[in-house]
Amino acid sequence: MEEPADPAEPIPDKSSEIAPPEDGVMPPLPKASELEKPMDHPEEAIEDSASLDQPIFGAKQEPDQWLASNMIGQSVVNADNDSIGHINDIVTNENGEIAAVLIGVGGFLGIGEKEVAVRYEDLTFNRDEAQNVTVVTTLTSGMLGSAPDYQRLSEQAVTVGENTSVIEKDEERLPSDPGVY
Repeated sequence: MEEPADPAEPIPDKSSEIAPPEDGVMPPLPKASELEKPMDHPEEAIEDSASLDQPIFGAKQEPDQWLASNMIGQSVVNADNDSIGHINDIVTNENGEIAAVLIGVGGFLGIGEKEVAVRYEDLTFNRDEAQNVTVVTTLTSGMLGSAPDYQRLSEQAVTVGENTSVIEKDEERLPSDPGVY
């Protein structure tokens, strides 16, 4: 924005008050390098933003927080302390909230096992003095056994467009790591 020719003339503060250039030619736009210059003291910006209601960065795990890496592989027990499965994975939504916990049930040593998606709210996480985690649910092994097998995206048939035909995946052409998609 240009300074007014007359110092007594106010500088417009609203875009509707800015007059177009008389010659109809817009002034050149500033270069990107001129728009964002490195901060001399970025730690001050961090301190200023941390003084808001919540800090930007977390410094430590709180007692009521659970690490996904500690949850995966944990045995899930029922109210009688009988093991009914293990946590295989955690499903999150686009907001980062836990949508479901995948529990592997049935089978023997992973063979014949199926995954069941259980609501996070249906699990209780307890930590003892030694920081060992116990996962408890009120669901029974019978309930989990009769639940539908959870289908990951890589295991689902794909429908393209409005065509109702189903395109089956070609197992031999898929990468072995399901996280590659």
